[in-house]
Amino acid sequence: SEKYICHITSSFIWGGYKKPNIVSVFPLKENSVTVLAHELLHLHFLDILDGLNVRFDKQKLWNLSEIIVAFIISNLDLEGIKEEKIHYSNLVSSYEKVKPLWKGNFKQFIFDSIEILK
Repeated sequence: SEKYICHITSSFIWGGYKKPNIVSVFPLKENSVTVLAHELLHLHFLDILDGLNVRFDKQKLWNLSEIIVAFIISNLDLEGIKEEKIHYSNLVSSYEKVKPLWKGNFKQFIFDSIEILK
């Protein structure tokens, strides 16, 4: 999207997103900038998946999205963005499998991760 809308909310503990271009962030959290980046990356991830014509059931899509986004955030070197670990213990093994696939290309990383996690 050319424009993204950030909804500042008091009802979310962390954040959220809605296609095509809306993110929600709870601004009183210490790491709200990291949460904003995390939610924006979810939208970017979904845009790339749409372009690859890849379809998953909702649970696999959510798992892959959390793995990919957490990995990218943990490798950003931007002021205000804190390192992020995978938040869900059931995804740690898959997270470790995709880490070596990163070669600096987000789209290729997603494609390669899909192949590994099938």
